[in-house]
Order: sequence, then C-alpha cells, then structure tokens
Amino acid sequence: MDSDGPPGTIRLAALDRVVDIRFEAAQGPYARLNPKGDVLNLWAPEDKPEIWRRMLIDWVLNLGRKELVPWLKKVGRRINLLPDRVQIRRQKTRWGSCSSRRVISLNAKLLFLPPDLVQYVMAHELCHLIQPNHSAAFWRLVAAIQPGWTEHESRLKKAGPLVPPWMDG
Repeated sequence: MDSDGPPGTIRLAALDRVVDIRFEAAQGPYARLNPKGDVLNLWAPEDKPEIWRRMLIDWVLNLGRKELVPWLKKVGRRINLLPDRVQIRRQKTRWGSCSSRRVISLNAKLLFLPPDLVQYVMAHELCHLIQPNHSAAFWRLVAAIQPGWTEHESRLKKAGPLVPPWMDG
C-alpha cells in the first residue's frame, strides 16, 4: 500500500488501545467493516480511498458513542453535573462544546488524546452547564473541579497532530 493507503494500526491513546487494521482490496462499489477485538478487518475498493476513510471515521464515531458517552456521564456523576444529552461528532476546530439546551458535544477525535486531556475536556464542558461562558467565574469553577487546568489547556492547543490525518478527510 502506498502512503495514501489505510493505516496499519490505529492508536487510541484515550483507551490505551492499539487496533490493527487488516485491509483487503474488494471489487465492486461496496465496503464492509468488521471489528473483532483489537483487529479491524476492512474491505474496500483499492482505488477508492474515500470509502475506507469514511468507514474508519464512522467506526471511530461509533466507538466514541460507546466509550466517551459513559465516560462523560461518570465524570458528571462524580462532580454532580449531568447534561440533558450527549452527542459525539467530528468537529473541525473544537474538542467539545456545550449548548444552551444542556447538550454536550464531544469530538470523536478525543479518542486519540491521552486520558487526562479527555478528562479535562469533559470537566470543562460540564462546567459550562453552570457557567455558559469563559468568564472569570467559569475558570474558577474549572480550577475547583480540575486542578492543573492551565497545563491541560496548553497541551490541548498542541494536541492536533495526535489525530491521524484521515480523520479530517
């Protein structure tokens, strides 16, 4: 496979998990993704990278729903702040957001970050349930819930390269 081919592995730092990718070229306009443990079997036409990229992105989004939503709820219960709803998306520029309707959106790309940064993003967004802005009161709340938040903020600004390029495809 050339450099534009699918990855051989996917490192999901948030889950301390490495998934091997087994790619098989397939004829025809179809694609199948078959997860088995820490091996992901991927069937797609060799000449259509947009298909395998979409399949991997969908797999990461589904994994985010399975792993990040319960994680956020656990963090929320611990600090007694629970959203009305949680969604997993693939935002271009945000790791997470909180709407005025108390809906927290987490970026599936969080799965590629270290667990402490994921935890920080979750705490940050949960704090927006009380303070829907970035006022001094908001940052005091974040500091009370997440000591060392300034270091996390700094690391988050540099975390983009931890996400594989195909996630932006």
